[in-house]
Amino acid sequence: MNELLWISILLISLVGIIVFYKVFGKMGLYTWVIMALIVANIQAVKTISLFGMQTNLGIILYSTSFLIINIINEKYGKKTAKNIVLLTLCIQIMFILLMQLGILFKPSVIDMTNENLKLIFNFNIRIFIGSTIAYFISQLCNINLYQLLKLKYNKLWISNGISATISQLLDTFIFMSIAFLNVYSFDLFIKMFIARIILKIIVVIFSTPAIYIANKIENE
Repeated sequence: MNELLWISILLISLVGIIVFYKVFGKMGLYTWVIMALIVANIQAVKTISLFGMQTNLGIILYSTSFLIINIINEKYGKKTAKNIVLLTLCIQIMFILLMQLGILFKPSVIDMTNENLKLIFNFNIRIFIGSTIAYFISQLCNINLYQLLKLKYNKLWISNGISATISQLLDTFIFMSIAFLNVYSFDLFIKMFIARIILKIIVVIFSTPAIYIANKIENE
């Protein structure tokens, strides 16, 4: 059941990116990557069993941010891609900050949601710092590596596939090292690290047709 749902989210996400870009142009890509990061942060609090591995929900939407940055890098250049990374990073920080402040409000006597909000949005500081640092460093790596591969090979599947895979490997290493090292047992840490990498590579493989389709769309 989980596997079917996961594949469905993957396909819906890839189709959604193409539709957003086709209908709304560049702004559609910006909107998707912002939405994807916010939803991924919320989904990540849920641990699931997938293909016999223990992992967190949210990997698909988070991984689509690398596809979108590569589409922007390809179509609009390195400078624009870096600006979007900075924008999404700032929005992610503001979202978490505002939710933390919202949790501090004393709830009404008739409120029924405060404890649920605290459970979901009361982020562990190590997870927050790890995700922020990992996203920024890995996306800069993704952008620069994509351009190097584009200049050397000029093939979308090579540029997207290698840059997204290496940068997400870096992202996973940084995030898990800051957030979970010495929190999980070393054995569980390695298992979850491998699981995240495998799932992210699956997303990269499926994203290859999407970047080809996006490259053929003429939009401003």
